[in-house]
Amino acid sequence: MFSNKSQEGNGTVTARHLNAYYTITIENSKIPTVIKPAVDGYAVYVDDTRDNLAVLQNEDGNNITDEYTLTYTSNNESVVKIVNDSFVAVGVGNAVITVSFNGNDKYESADDASFKVGVVKKESSIDIEPKSVEVVAGEDAAITVILPEDATGIVLVDVGDNKYYGDVENGNATV
Repeated sequence: MFSNKSQEGNGTVTARHLNAYYTITIENSKIPTVIKPAVDGYAVYVDDTRDNLAVLQNEDGNNITDEYTLTYTSNNESVVKIVNDSFVAVGVGNAVITVSFNGNDKYESADDASFKVGVVKKESSIDIEPKSVEVVAGEDAAITVILPEDATGIVLVDVGDNKYYGDVENGNATV
């Protein structure tokens, strides 16, 4: 019996027994492969990055350590973008990442594998300084609304029937 799963290519073996010669042609095909995603799915925040997304395995379920290239694609690049074999969550929503392997000189191509990515916005925190303030009739008082550093826009503070607005700069708005 002759078995060789670790080498590629074809060859011949010639054997002699008494006055007879026997030639056997050995065809050593490529090794079958399977793509194994690291997880079935991800739940991440906007701006999160993940790498080591999948591995290539042989037919016995062992990780292939030779050099190979997996290709990743996102079905929704407004939510998840592929950057150098990693993904970056760029927007709120859902995406499916598909992993492909087209084969090489040693390994057969594999069936595509995929996994889901759900992306949510990071929770925002709001704080107000000072926590309490005494306001004398006819005088002004100021409060600062503290938001995440990357917050933008306008803050609205309702005091009774009055509305006060403040522009957000560097995550803070003074009203």
